[in-house]
Amino acid sequence: MPPCFIVRWFFYTFVAMNKLFDSIASGKCILFLGAGASVTSKHKYLSKELIDYYTEIANIPYDNHGNDIVDFVNKVFSISKYDRNDFDVRISDWLGRKLKAESFHFESISIPWKLIITTNIDTLIEESVAKNKIESSFEFLRNIKEFKHNIHSNTKTKVVKLHGCISDIGEYPILFSTKEFEKNNKFYNQIFSLLNQFSDDVTILFIGYSFSDRFGDLFLNMFQEKLVGRNHYLVSPDIDTSEFYQDYWSSKKITPIKKDYKTFIDDYSKWYDANKDKYNSKSRNRYVLPNNTKINFHLSSQLEYFIVPINDNYSIKDNIDPLKFYLGQEPNYLIIKENLDVVWKEKTKEVKQVLLNKFEEQELDCSIIFLKGSYGTGKSTFSYRLIKELTTESKDIVAFEIIDFDKLNIGLIKSLIENLKEVQKVIIYSDLVDLENNFKRIRELRGELNAEQYQDKSIILLQSIRENRLEAYKNKFKIKDINEIDINCIFNEDELNELISKLAQKSVIELKDEKEKQTIINDILIDKELNNPLTIFLKIIKKGNHSKYIINAYNQFDNEDTKKAFKFTCLLYQYGIKMPVGVLKNLISADYQKFKTEVLQTDGKGVFIQEHITNDKYLMPDLYFKVNHKILAKSFIDNFYKNTNTLFSDFQKIVNSLSSNSYSVKLFVKLIKELRNEKKFDDSKINRLYDLAFKHIGLEKQFLIHYTKNLQFRILNKKDNLIKAIKLLDEYELNEDLKRSYFSRDEYLIHRKACVKIELAKLLYNNNDGYYINEYQEAIELFDIKLSLAPDSIFSYRNYIKALYWYEGISEDEVEKAKNDIKIYRLINKAIANLEENADEIIKLQKRYKKRLNESELLQRIDDLYQDQETRPYSLLMRIEYLNTKGEEIDESIIDEIKMYSFVNEVSEFLMYYYGSRLHYTNNRIEFNNIINNNKSIIEKNKIDYLYFSFIAEIYNRNLKEAFSFQKDIRRIFPSAKLKTSLYFTDYETNEKQVFDGTIIKEGSFYNLKATSHGRSLIARINNKKFDFKKLLNQTLEVHLYFTYTGLWADIIKS
Repeated sequence: MPPCFIVRWFFYTFVAMNKLFDSIASGKCILFLGAGASVTSKHKYLSKELIDYYTEIANIPYDNHGNDIVDFVNKVFSISKYDRNDFDVRISDWLGRKLKAESFHFESISIPWKLIITTNIDTLIEESVAKNKIESSFEFLRNIKEFKHNIHSNTKTKVVKLHGCISDIGEYPILFSTKEFEKNNKFYNQIFSLLNQFSDDVTILFIGYSFSDRFGDLFLNMFQEKLVGRNHYLVSPDIDTSEFYQDYWSSKKITPIKKDYKTFIDDYSKWYDANKDKYNSKSRNRYVLPNNTKINFHLSSQLEYFIVPINDNYSIKDNIDPLKFYLGQEPNYLIIKENLDVVWKEKTKEVKQVLLNKFEEQELDCSIIFLKGSYGTGKSTFSYRLIKELTTESKDIVAFEIIDFDKLNIGLIKSLIENLKEVQKVIIYSDLVDLENNFKRIRELRGELNAEQYQDKSIILLQSIRENRLEAYKNKFKIKDINEIDINCIFNEDELNELISKLAQKSVIELKDEKEKQTIINDILIDKELNNPLTIFLKIIKKGNHSKYIINAYNQFDNEDTKKAFKFTCLLYQYGIKMPVGVLKNLISADYQKFKTEVLQTDGKGVFIQEHITNDKYLMPDLYFKVNHKILAKSFIDNFYKNTNTLFSDFQKIVNSLSSNSYSVKLFVKLIKELRNEKKFDDSKINRLYDLAFKHIGLEKQFLIHYTKNLQFRILNKKDNLIKAIKLLDEYELNEDLKRSYFSRDEYLIHRKACVKIELAKLLYNNNDGYYINEYQEAIELFDIKLSLAPDSIFSYRNYIKALYWYEGISEDEVEKAKNDIKIYRLINKAIANLEENADEIIKLQKRYKKRLNESELLQRIDDLYQDQETRPYSLLMRIEYLNTKGEEIDESIIDEIKMYSFVNEVSEFLMYYYGSRLHYTNNRIEFNNIINNNKSIIEKNKIDYLYFSFIAEIYNRNLKEAFSFQKDIRRIFPSAKLKTSLYFTDYETNEKQVFDGTIIKEGSFYNLKATSHGRSLIARINNKKFDFKKLLNQTLEVHLYFTYTGLWADIIKS
């Protein structure tokens, strides 16, 4: 080899390693580990050792020349006398016993990899993680099901095991043969789809691969086919460094580094020690809160991906240029810190008082308050100013902002609130709920925070939203009780004076004198079209409107790819949907490196806003594109597209550019909902977009739920579409193995299938097809499962009750009608007791139901059913239902009689609720246990109520440890459930609420109550907002106790 080539090779390797090391230290490197990474000082030739070991133990005359274990498995186990299962068991055992992690393995696992993907089946990574005691920072995904469910779930470092794992070869079968690799294509494609969403800033490193064996060659070809033009690094001690192979590696976009795994890790460690100050200074921005409130680093580092503090101390990374802000760039809290806004003093004062009054309310409640305004009102800026004034004037208020709903983790927000020990008033703000998904998510957050029943916290979810969008959601979701404040406002003369002065002060405009300023103010006051801040800014600065401004910007682009990228970015961003780099790469024709140089860094510089997401373990796209403001994007789209067909064609191109991953599903669902809400296209075009998306993201669960709903409501070929929807849902459940048990099933898939089956049952009935009854019965079974999984959701009741109504209207079987009556009655009562929202919908259904039969007809029906022994239990249940609606006492003789029919499911369910609500009597607790023990099926169907009643029963039994284990199960399985009507601790002698003597105690930052009576001592929670408990500490009070899903609570009677 010529000396000049050796020098060039050395320099090439040095530069490549420094660039790679920087990427690794920055958390931007994805690591692929092959067999060479499992080599240890004792076992350097694993394939040879495994082949030799098994050929000897199984007496196989295999001639091992190439040490190719894939060839060995392909050939040996094509012969029927050799047992592949035996091979898997013995090889797993050998690897578990013989292969042990060494120091460089331990070192490598402490490196901040963005993601680790391995084709190794051993447990060296698991061993290394355990040795370093960092199990809580890693999540292992050992099959495609775990990968799809958890790859974006949290901030842990994910380790994906592509070829199974010896930890459990039954659950994670190990792959060795060519056929097995081919069958694993779905998993490989999921990996490539994930990688395709990252920008080129994310590097890919292969260690332990030769790319010369059978699998290596197969994998390299797939990699280069799926990730066209993507560069990657290869670390191996066996790299051929000849000039020919340098050209070969270059043609494959591979940067080779000739080192073994141990040496590479040692070199990185030395390099990092020399450069660590640079990377330590990039460490995450610690949560800084007022009043010396501390949030531990581990929690704050998980939270900051989706929620950050709003205060003057917290550092915001994205600086805003004043001119860009005034021309429409979306604001952040820096606008307030730098005093760029103009304050609507009266409106701010008015809204501030509303929030302060809300904080003073005593209910244990988390409220959503919507600040609504028209397009361009300055809702976000107003909200930031409002929060600034609230947190400055009231030191006991802290505020946070949700910055990413896709990564929102409600469990972590609960942890945040629990860590705010000395804080009682919390604002959680967002300006992202214009999007329907985010609107639904904020309501879900409110539900779960309400369910926690924080003793001392007042929480306001403050959301700015366009007024037309809020009205649309109120109608769509039938929301009645809502807190909304109109913040539409017009600048008065003093405020305009302040605005013009600020524009001049920031050198955004030039003023000759005060006369010119007054002329501008007068012009604005006269022009009625200048009714929001943005139109005023553009009028003053650009002497025109925002539509001309944005079209002019587009026409000035020289590069066609710039125009294309701008157009597609605006198509999404008009709805607040940022363009992910993976989709944009698929949309543009140019090589991405060329696009970066010619478009992002030249022609489109200053137009595209690039939002980089650094070191994000959620593994969502790391780079997004947007323009200055949604208003500008919408204005461009409205003016650019004169033809609906052209507009639709470009939306089709976006859908065709989606890859099969969960982020693509989120993007599509957001987009399709916006197109529906704005009625952009007719149903046929919406259906076309769904069908196109199915080709690209049809394997993703969330898409499948939306797609099958779309199929359900199609008018043309209705039967075929309904059958197709059911088939797709069945196939998904079968492939995902979701039918193993009641609670392993997915409530959303279950609900959708039930709804589709009811629709099919109705269609079949109308066509006189007797098979309708099968579809109906299957739907009812599915609704039962949905109800047991989510008793706090309107979707568990609404369609179920409607289905029962429909069937009762067509059924001629009196027994079935009676069963339906009983079910409807119970569902309505259960819904009213459990629903935090939409209970008014159920009340409407209840009124509709009551109108179907007059009282005399109902009583006659009850009497008729009583005459037959077979229908008598249903008669008794209906009589009890009738007495309850009349508010009359149920005679014990009816209960004694109905007990004889406890083998009937409907009766056993009734008795569970009857005795469960009267557990202060010892005999009732015995009867309750008997019913449960003899009818186990009702536990699954009524899980939450079973747990609640069991909690109460064990409190009465003085078995407190067992009692609170039931209560904890409620919170674990049903985190968002909140009981609206609680049962009180009742005296069995008087049948009245029992009075306890209680003492106020302080536990941590909360005041609780220690209650004593009749020799029992109980700790109960109390609403810390009702009294000044500092003054009541250690005093004796009289209290009532009541049971909720969050535990035992106390009502103070008197002190």
